[in-house]
Amino acid sequence: MPDITSNIFGPAELGSKGSALLVDPYDTAEIKKAMIKIITDNNFRSELIRKGLARAQEFSWDKTAGTTLKLINSICSDEKG
Repeated sequence: MPDITSNIFGPAELGSKGSALLVDPYDTAEIKKAMIKIITDNNFRSELIRKGLARAQEFSWDKTAGTTLKLINSICSDEKG
């Protein structure tokens, strides 16, 4: 499924590398234009889907757990200091 998401903060990071169509969340005309592009441009939609699936592969619960554990260990090491 192709994604349209906010061009600010966390959603922009998740939609990076062309994996989502980034729009100003306060600009309804821009959101409408993005929706029309996804509906009418089959090649663009297919490319967004391909890139979105590739981007999703960069995330996993194991990776999140490992990163969180490293952060916790770092904080605990700093406190012992």
